[in-house]
Amino acid sequence: MALTVAVAATGACCGGDDDDAGRASTGATTTTTAGSTAEASGATTTAAPSTTAGGRSAATTTASTVATTTTAAGAVPAAGLAFTPPGTYRYTTSGTFTTALTGTEQRNGEAVLTVDPPSGTDQRSVRTAFGRTTEQVLRLAGGDALLVSLHLADQGVDKEVRPSPPGLALPGDAAPGRSWSWRALSTDGRTTVESAFRVVRAEDVTVGAERVPALVLEVVLTLTGDVASTSKQTLWVSTARRLVVRQDDATQGTLGLVTFSGTSSDVLVSLTPG
Repeated sequence: MALTVAVAATGACCGGDDDDAGRASTGATTTTTAGSTAEASGATTTAAPSTTAGGRSAATTTASTVATTTTAAGAVPAAGLAFTPPGTYRYTTSGTFTTALTGTEQRNGEAVLTVDPPSGTDQRSVRTAFGRTTEQVLRLAGGDALLVSLHLADQGVDKEVRPSPPGLALPGDAAPGRSWSWRALSTDGRTTVESAFRVVRAEDVTVGAERVPALVLEVVLTLTGDVASTSKQTLWVSTARRLVVRQDDATQGTLGLVTFSGTSSDVLVSLTPG
């Protein structure tokens, strides 16, 4: 969750082996910054792409009482991003996962995020919960955070994307009204992944005893190909730490003849890593 890009749409339903020859991406777009702040209660919508930027590539349950939110007065853009402090972060997580074959499974417990020390301009993080492992590598370039790779492993299945050029995960000057997107093909060549992001407001989040300024992002992740699914996420991002402090998700889709859906809510327990 060091800015983990939306991955829940893959659920436990993706398959395929890694294939270096399959690493490719299609066009990438960014959208220009709008000047107004969206309503705090607005529903998740897909950001509309507009201006192409060369060299830059441009988806629920109630959160626990560990975190509460209040609307912040005024929107302060992120003045460039820094690496996430390395260490182990823990989240309380609650939700459900349903398939037509297995019925509904409760998923309540803990998610663990391990953030490695930076390696040059890149930083790797790994999130584990309920047998699923999500690994990502982010790169800091020009004050922005770029997605280099995203790899999901779940009960023997495997899916990876490596946008080329790296996709924009979070711009350093992000502020309410800003939107962007990226599109990439999975390394097995079987799934197209499209992510659309929109900053809807600035909001303070209480984590433990600390009050944290955050930007609220709405993310829509759409998968087509061997997996057809849509995931809608709301992320509360501490830009000072480049860290998601809360994440709500709702996903639905199909794999072959099997339908699946899920909801989840993850809340950071402490800003101090273990």
